[in-house]
Amino acid sequence: MRDPKADSSMSDRLPETVIASSSWGFFNSDGTAFSAIDERKEVEIVHDFQLGTLIHERYLLTSSLGRGSMGCVFLAHDQLLNRQVAMKVVAVRSIRDHAMLQVALAREARLGASLNDPGIAAVYDFGVHAAKSFTIFEYVVGETLRQLLTRCPQLPLTDVQQIIGSLARSLDFAHARGVVHRDLKPENI
Repeated sequence: MRDPKADSSMSDRLPETVIASSSWGFFNSDGTAFSAIDERKEVEIVHDFQLGTLIHERYLLTSSLGRGSMGCVFLAHDQLLNRQVAMKVVAVRSIRDHAMLQVALAREARLGASLNDPGIAAVYDFGVHAAKSFTIFEYVVGETLRQLLTRCPQLPLTDVQQIIGSLARSLDFAHARGVVHRDLKPENI
């Protein structure tokens, strides 16, 4: 939230709900799911993506925004366009997983870049650094739904309606274009 006024209602202070990133399930050729990251790979991400590192002569890593089951997310400064972006870095268990994951992430980046909706974080770029795939997303300033619920566990009904309505509109927009989010949770909203 950006500097809410103490005397305004919470509804006046709620920003538009934004889905922060898309995440795809990854599957072997036999249809079984596979997990693409383990804790050893997270150490490699931290080593190859240290704060202050310039990635692709363009993205300067400035801070860590979080980590999940697939990798890490960093705040970066896009030096070419002079803006802040979010960089999602994904690590894989093996070379075989890496090839499958790169194809899936390239597809995710293309699909994400085709979605132009105010409630969906834009995808700007995709690449590979130190054998790890990364996707560059619009950096959305504000608190996540998880942070909002931690701060205010019992939201007024009008606020819940606003959040759910905005989320439903954005999901409907994506679903109408054949895109499914697969990792929808309060941390990504």
